[in-house]
Amino acid sequence: MLIDCHTHTYLCKHAQRVAPIAYLHVAKKLGFTHFVFCDHNPFKSDNYDFIHRMSLAELDTFNTLYEQEKLVNQDLPKRLKYMEVDWQPMNHNASLNFVQDHLQSFDCAMCSIHFNEQYEMDLMEKQTVEEFLDFYEKEFLTAVNSNQFQIMCHIDFFKEYNKKVKALIQTEEGFKMINDRLITNIDSQLKLKTKCSLKLIHVPENTMLYSRASQI
Repeated sequence: MLIDCHTHTYLCKHAQRVAPIAYLHVAKKLGFTHFVFCDHNPFKSDNYDFIHRMSLAELDTFNTLYEQEKLVNQDLPKRLKYMEVDWQPMNHNASLNFVQDHLQSFDCAMCSIHFNEQYEMDLMEKQTVEEFLDFYEKEFLTAVNSNQFQIMCHIDFFKEYNKKVKALIQTEEGFKMINDRLITNIDSQLKLKTKCSLKLIHVPENTMLYSRASQI
């Protein structure tokens, strides 16, 4: 079984503006058995990181797209409906309420922490690397312990936004420090709670951190 569980539709604003059926044909060609419709969730009042997500009014459009594609071309990969819910470090209830209010019929609720809003970026700028890692670990595990999510996405995405961390991981020593200080801690906590673990891949060409989504 081969599943693509993290492909966004054009409603996310940062995905290609093509019909989802195009992705389904590519998935079939690549040997996938399942394909997931998965966008970033909207928030009430559309007041959080709007450039990366649909509006709340478009949630019905997302559901309609899924229902339409589910009914056609049965020889294509099986379609599933997920939502990637952004964890708001300063407003947990906004994320949790969205899951409870809108995702009961979905196959999976995924969670990610991006730090896209300016006030979140400002917080990172003020923190030392150690302070940020402490904060991130606390937020990640709080999301896990909410028991509202089945998958935690790209645990290391902060590398794209935290300039101090991004500079640090350009060295092998920095990479090891991030791995030992944060990833290993979270991994051990998840094993205690859920008997799962994270897998890290170090890509020497660009010395970036990558991790698979971790089932919780």
